[in-house]
Amino acid sequence: MTGPWAAPPLTRVVVGIPVVEGPVPGPWDAMIRLEDTVWADHDRLLFDAGDAAVHVTAETVTFEARAPGAREQHDWLLYATAARTVLGFRRRFNLHGTLVVSPEGAAVALLGASLAGKSTTTMALLRRGWRFGCDDIVEVTVGADGVVAHPVARPIHLSDTAARSAGADLVLGRDLPGRAKRAYLLDGDLSPRRLAAMVVVGATGEGAVETLAVDPLAALPVVAASADRYGILHLPEHRGPLLRWAADVSRQVPLHEVRRPAGRDTVEAVADAVADLVSG
Repeated sequence: MTGPWAAPPLTRVVVGIPVVEGPVPGPWDAMIRLEDTVWADHDRLLFDAGDAAVHVTAETVTFEARAPGAREQHDWLLYATAARTVLGFRRRFNLHGTLVVSPEGAAVALLGASLAGKSTTTMALLRRGWRFGCDDIVEVTVGADGVVAHPVARPIHLSDTAARSAGADLVLGRDLPGRAKRAYLLDGDLSPRRLAAMVVVGATGEGAVETLAVDPLAALPVVAASADRYGILHLPEHRGPLLRWAADVSRQVPLHEVRRPAGRDTVEAVADAVADLVSG
């Protein structure tokens, strides 16, 4: 059992900003446009999910629900999209990943695309006595104390298989439209701590599970891309600070790839590989 688990409440505040519920501005001739869903410039973003939409600046978050049940079903637009965007606008750079903490206190950020295996790896590690930090958004600062991970509290998204393996009651989960996952509230260890490692989890489609070290120079674009979900931070107004941050993180924190074959149950082997990186 890795609880306590709970049903996630509706998001009312995003990074200290009260959510305003009402009409959002329409699309504009933005620098970034993604599939008629995202419009963004260096200082504002519109994410239109059809039944709901969110408009974000560094100081405001507006949510518009357009259909019955949309406020609850699309709450992820607030705790995920809006939170990540506000932090980025404020140059509080963060990794798109899950933060887990070893029994010895080593913080590890699990990175990777959706369905790469981050959640199942997390659940496997929790069964071994690791602690959950946070899901999806890991703020990372660089300073006199080194590279420090600051967990950002929000619901965790899990498939039913992963949730059952962790002992969660599926009734507590909130369905996520268009995704084979549900949102749960899981208590996390929100203490800031030095980031010991970053691990990119992914399926290669062949061979056995293997771990590869990534050179810091090659790690830089990986870290920068993880911090910039929509391309906003690569615009000229943010690009310099982003790349300096990514370079500092890449130099000071090792990045590894853990590659697994697709279509095979390798959850425990991947968890072994992650644990080995910080053991001893």
